[in-house]
Amino acid sequence: LKLNSCFVAEGIWMSEQILTMAAYLLNLLLLASTTVAFSQTCASKRDCNYNGNCLSGSCVCFPAFKGEKCQVMNFAQGASRKAGLASLDSEGLQISSWGGSVLQHEDGTWHMWASEMTNGTGIKSWITNSQVVHATAPSPLGPWKRQEVVWPVFAHEPTVARAPTGEYVMFFTAG
Repeated sequence: LKLNSCFVAEGIWMSEQILTMAAYLLNLLLLASTTVAFSQTCASKRDCNYNGNCLSGSCVCFPAFKGEKCQVMNFAQGASRKAGLASLDSEGLQISSWGGSVLQHEDGTWHMWASEMTNGTGIKSWITNSQVVHATAPSPLGPWKRQEVVWPVFAHEPTVARAPTGEYVMFFTAG
């Protein structure tokens, strides 16, 4: 309630100057607490989505990720939709595929293992039509050439790693 340059708050008379100063200090306090909240973006790897390390309160992203919390994939310059596996069936229609585990061999060849849908089905039929295929390329950006079926239906989500002995080890979902 305003009365002749004074306000009544909770039964206490306050001048406009005191209220202006109080509002200024409150805004300053809110700004300071906001600045503190934003200056420390992480406390652990979890806060960096496990896509980087938390160092001194800030996420330091692995090269494949970017963003304040390493939440965005950092695609290579020149990468396009055509960079992935794009197999065609006998009628020239694109075969649906999912994911892809990619490694480079000592000879420079890039190898990909991916889930591929059989029988002309789309990705919605993955649970009954998924198989694991192997493809190679001269570059991680392709072009990828399908080599063979590694594991027939049902096999899905291959992840391939290099064992200390040098052999390739694949983990995948099988049914």
